Amino acid sequence: MRVVEEAGIPGANQPHFGVSAKQKLYEFLCSRPAGADAGELIGLLLSGVGSDPELGARLVRQLIGDDPNFIFDNDAAQWRLAQSDRLRVGLDAAEFTVVDLETTGGRAGPGTIIEIGAYRMVGKRLTESFSQLVRPHGGVVPRFITGLTSITTEMVREAPPIEDVLPAFREFMGDRVMVAHNAAFDFGFLDFEYRRIFGIGLANPVLCTLRMARRFMPSLKRRRLDLLATHFGLSLEGRHRGLGDARMAAEILSIFLEMAHRTGITRLDRLLDDHHRGIAGKRIERHVPPEEIAALPHAPGVYLMRNERGDLLYIGKARRLRERVSSYFSASVKAKTAELVSHVYKIETRVTRSPLEAALDEVRLIRELKPPYNRMLKSA
Repeated sequence: MRVVEEAGIPGANQPHFGVSAKQKLYEFLCSRPAGADAGELIGLLLSGVGSDPELGARLVRQLIGDDPNFIFDNDAAQWRLAQSDRLRVGLDAAEFTVVDLETTGGRAGPGTIIEIGAYRMVGKRLTESFSQLVRPHGGVVPRFITGLTSITTEMVREAPPIEDVLPAFREFMGDRVMVAHNAAFDFGFLDFEYRRIFGIGLANPVLCTLRMARRFMPSLKRRRLDLLATHFGLSLEGRHRGLGDARMAAEILSIFLEMAHRTGITRLDRLLDDHHRGIAGKRIERHVPPEEIAALPHAPGVYLMRNERGDLLYIGKARRLRERVSSYFSASVKAKTAELVSHVYKIETRVTRSPLEAALDEVRLIRELKPPYNRMLKSA
């Protein structure tokens, strides 16, 4: 492997680029299908070098210039993944699969999906549908889930298990962009089962209509699926069932695609780029799996965010831990919060008896442990 000195940087302590650096660029560009310039890419790898665009360009070309997975667009002066070319289509021709799952609870696990509903879309048009009840492992639908969805144990008794359903759904999904309302939830369950059954996770690009609502309708206070449908005058038929909720999300997506077009976003890759950026224009890098956040308790408590080495970065309090922690991964976060999230690999939670106890624990732990981002965000 060539070292940085070959790119024209003198000095004895030269860093070596390896597979991990290339993988980091690959993962970054997966969520930037429209591409990124060399300054952005080198900024991911080396602090300070991004201020010299010519140096950054040489370093990036040295690292990925001969790799067929990466393409350099001379006209735009940007790098992108070769696989992203299929996303460089107009929104009117873009293909989506809008998904809604019903499950036995909030935590992904083997056989916890009890219904899959989905619609294929081309642009703003709904085309084909997929609907299937699934027999959960153990065969029992919890009573509170029946109250919410009307799906009973008797209804799923003769349904096929997820092992038989998922191959057909994977074919229905194809390589289209996956869309869901609060997509982290549905993605977490599907990704878990994809990994368990197929040995490889769900790799489709993802759009979240909840995140899009925050992006295109910032003044709207409540963005639950049924409330958005009511706001737009859409039918609520089939609420809390897979196909009914998937239809609502698909119709809402159609409206948001029109809103995106009005703001000048006319291509799918650019919509996906915009989707992964916060309000300050900073992309949110996520290292904590969605299913881990979905498994957090609704109880009050404190949360401790740690980096890849386990170093403590930030301590916070919450009335409901799951909702508070999930808010950090929203596209509406500020730039400094997005920077914090990009370093978080593990989130530890400590449940308390009350929000007051959580607030007191937060103050005590911050005073004792002095996490750096508590000071940085307070002064922001």
